Amino acid sequence: MGVNCYVRLPGNVRISHVCTVIGRLVGFPTVREDFSQGTGWHATNQYAVKGMHTSDFSPELLNITWTDSADIRRHMTWSFEGKNNTRTLIPQSTAFWCALSARLVEFFGGELTFSDITDDIDLSVPAKSDAENCPSEDPDWSVLQQRILDLKPITLKEMMSYSEKAAYGIDDDYTYLFNKEGYMVIPNRKEKVA
Repeated sequence: MGVNCYVRLPGNVRISHVCTVIGRLVGFPTVREDFSQGTGWHATNQYAVKGMHTSDFSPELLNITWTDSADIRRHMTWSFEGKNNTRTLIPQSTAFWCALSARLVEFFGGELTFSDITDDIDLSVPAKSDAENCPSEDPDWSVLQQRILDLKPITLKEMMSYSEKAAYGIDDDYTYLFNKEGYMVIPNRKEKVA
């Protein structure tokens, strides 16, 4: 089974927002898109990161997945039934996943344990309010969407800073996904990482 990070996000976090934030953090182009009906807009990376049910036997579990520029499928498990009404993510304890998990906790609030072989909480950020994490009307909706657009992708330096905290250290198969400026980028399949 291995050693994993253990991420607890607040219960007011929507899976669609988590997927869009992950897409932004791993470098998918994320843009402002108007709704097709009515008024308003949302941040989107064209559903590059998806939440898919693992099976009919576990309706509370999803796999959050995406395919990187080398056509390697990446995923982590999401559970709707975390302790104290939290949403949990359980990625492998590597430098990349620790960096991504920390950024999710910083964005939404929550707790992070870098290695689930301990019960230590390594990062704790107060949960954001409903207006900040799951708004349904403006102006709060637009503020959340702009927060997503304002995110910068994970940097190589940032990922490397988690190498000693991660049970498995650095992910060699992720280091090629960074551009010359050090930002993670998922280019179009026809492009090459600079």
